[in-house]
Amino acid sequence: MAIVVRTLVEPADREAHDRLQGAVEAGIAHAGGPPDGLMLHLGHPSGRGFLIVDVWRSEDVFRSWWEKVMNPALAEAGLTAGEPEISPVWSLARP
Repeated sequence: MAIVVRTLVEPADREAHDRLQGAVEAGIAHAGGPPDGLMLHLGHPSGRGFLIVDVWRSEDVFRSWWEKVMNPALAEAGLTAGEPEISPVWSLARP
């Protein structure tokens, strides 16, 4: 079942977001390519930081990505993220 994952990163500004993005891109390159199972990704300002919203094909695929790529990228960027909030996806539409 597909899931939506919301993760708040704060405190952080646009520069911190871009630093994390660079660390994630390096992790993707090291892993051999984009994450299998990622269906949608976006990041936007929220509160004193930014919110990452992803849609994944399954929670297992997300958890593997989180441990192998995101946790190290957050540490490299010097950022702290809240616990990811995971919910089932009931529908997803793309133009």
